Amino acid sequence: MRHTERIERWRQVLDAEKHGADLVRALAPYAGLPPRAAEGATKVLLGALLEAFEELPADPDPRTVEERLGHHGDQPHADEADNGAAVGAGRVLGERIEQLAAALTSDQLKESATALAVPRSMAEHRLRALRRRAQRETGPVVFGSVEDWHRDERMQDAVIEDQLSAAAAANPGTWSPRQRGAVAGAVAEQLKRVAAVLAETCAYPVPPALSWRSVGKRGGLEADVRLPGALAPVGVTATPDERDAGEERGALLFPGPDAEAGWRWQLGWPVVGRGPQSYDSGGAASPAHARFRAERAAADLAAAGGHVRALMDGRLLVPHPRTAPLPEQQLRHFDLPEVLEHVLDIWGADPLCSTEPLPALPHRSTGGEGLSMVAWLGEEMLLPLPAPDEPENRAPVGPDLVAFWRSHGAAVTEPARIYLSAAAQADAGTASVGVRHRAGMHALFAAAAGDLSFELALEDELAPPESGDWTSLLDADTLTHHLQHRAPGQSPVPGLTPGQLAAVRAQIGQAVAVLVHDGFTAWHGNARPEVFRPPAFSAAHRDAERRAHDATRVPEVPDAVVAIRADADPERRGPHATFSYKVEYAAPPHIQMSVGADWGTAVCLPGRHLLDGRPVLAINDSDQQGRPVRIQTIDVVAYFDAGMHGWRAWAEDRTATVTWNNDQPAVTLDEP
Repeated sequence: MRHTERIERWRQVLDAEKHGADLVRALAPYAGLPPRAAEGATKVLLGALLEAFEELPADPDPRTVEERLGHHGDQPHADEADNGAAVGAGRVLGERIEQLAAALTSDQLKESATALAVPRSMAEHRLRALRRRAQRETGPVVFGSVEDWHRDERMQDAVIEDQLSAAAAANPGTWSPRQRGAVAGAVAEQLKRVAAVLAETCAYPVPPALSWRSVGKRGGLEADVRLPGALAPVGVTATPDERDAGEERGALLFPGPDAEAGWRWQLGWPVVGRGPQSYDSGGAASPAHARFRAERAAADLAAAGGHVRALMDGRLLVPHPRTAPLPEQQLRHFDLPEVLEHVLDIWGADPLCSTEPLPALPHRSTGGEGLSMVAWLGEEMLLPLPAPDEPENRAPVGPDLVAFWRSHGAAVTEPARIYLSAAAQADAGTASVGVRHRAGMHALFAAAAGDLSFELALEDELAPPESGDWTSLLDADTLTHHLQHRAPGQSPVPGLTPGQLAAVRAQIGQAVAVLVHDGFTAWHGNARPEVFRPPAFSAAHRDAERRAHDATRVPEVPDAVVAIRADADPERRGPHATFSYKVEYAAPPHIQMSVGADWGTAVCLPGRHLLDGRPVLAINDSDQQGRPVRIQTIDVVAYFDAGMHGWRAWAEDRTATVTWNNDQPAVTLDEP
């Protein structure tokens, strides 16, 4: 964005005309700062912040900036998104803000910290970061017990408290370098919050304004969002954040006018049987900032055509037309193991013993309460359910209900459909859960006995029992044991059979174990001799505890348990992984991967789910031969933690470049 465009955008979003076209005076209330922030030395400082944007190589992505600006020079940088120019701009801006604060005199620092209503916690955070940096340079401190560690933490916190109290009471000219650094760092952190607000106004088009109206005694706001085809009225609210008021906000670094309490905004709609539910929400610095964020969320909702779900609802706000073809990647799949797991969760360890009566139809009462077995399961699994006044509310598990599910972006596999259909048709009245479950299981056995293709489909989803006798799964303990051999929370991945998915999970689990073990080995090879000390904490004497706290030898690492869900939202966090491992817990590593709906077909089927020993969460770019050249993967951090847990590891989401030597890929992680 050019300089003139940026200035015009700021004037529009900050409503600068109300403040005599003075951008700094308009920025202060928009960013939730006291009026005094637009006066004196602090006004000059905010003006310098506006000018700092002109030094940037590009407009920074506010999501990256907000993360980037939560860190400073005493901390390692967080993982970077796949947007080099925006990330670079965020880094330049963060460094420039640190320079602006450091260049102030001590008197100016105190004036600015007071006018900006800098919380004391920001200075405390900076002093703790300095302490951590010193520990990294001198090596970890080993304590004899947990109590010793807590005692040291309390002592260090008391030192920080004394240093900041003395700085608040003293003439700024007498501050020690440590006190001055803490105040300058706190001022920089407050400026970074303001910078994130400014970056947000540049990154997105100004959304269409909503017609806001006042509600409540505390000055809250609300507005309606008009969305053609929506099954429920959509609304947004903006209210003062009660959690950010009063004592919970914490003390200021220096006495003075407090900043405005934060605001919260929320976009949502009422969900059948659950009442009002949130779709999107967040915090904001001021009422104007909350309106901007809420209006942007409303614009994003309209751009998605309303084909989205609230947090606790399987239904789409705007269903797809029944006659429109819907790509498999846009469907949420529900398989038989998931259905049976929820049957066991809802009706106890042995559903055959349940005498709870359930009607076949309707699925919901007039008040939206779930009545049928399908409704009970649907509410737990977030399988779309018809509203009381929709004709499908009285439809059995057949073509009409299947078409309804598909219009709401959901599909049940054939084994799951046969089970649900037979369970619902077991009795037209109010048969017990036990009767319906038995009918559903017998329908599966009968279909498998008479149709080879269905038996293969059933084997893919459930796998044949060890005895080879499907009827053995009528025994609750046998069924529970059978289901527990699947990865916890495992969902089908479009394009992959359960057998293919199991093979992919096994390969990724082996690769993650290798990455962890290689990390442990590398740390061990580079560790200084003085690190090899007795365990920091050794209250237990389990073998895992001993192995975890023995830094003299690298422990073996079992294959990781891999859970994969094809539920990554590209408009939000996108593909990502969650991984943490501690040897002392005596359990295998566990990694959860959230991937896109096309991961199975675009990544796994071509054999790209592992490249150079690293799991591939997404392929961002390919060469002319169709080979990946940019990917989303993970970087495993593995080392010996002498202060607490011993051998441990975790993973960070990373983007990477892939180079090819004939058919051999080499992955180079992007710099953090």
